Amino acid sequence: MSGLVVRPHALLCDGCVDGAGYIWPIASNGNQDHDWVERCDSCERFESDLDAAYYIVQRLRAMGALFDCGVAPIPGVSGVQHWIDNVRSA
Repeated sequence: MSGLVVRPHALLCDGCVDGAGYIWPIASNGNQDHDWVERCDSCERFESDLDAAYYIVQRLRAMGALFDCGVAPIPGVSGVQHWIDNVRSA
């Protein structure tokens, strides 16, 4: 699982020196309808939230995990946000 550090229900961005750059799950704008994905604004390892979501999806697939993913609007935020929910073992 190189590149991701597993914490209870969280993946930390290893691009941050202090490991504080959560990219998933996050409550975007306080919304907890899904486990939202955002790029780490501290290290800017990914160019966009989509790039961060794609990276996580690829790592979860490599681990053989099952999950749901998609995009949805968040009240108070322009555009849509990416989410990855219901991660479970195959």
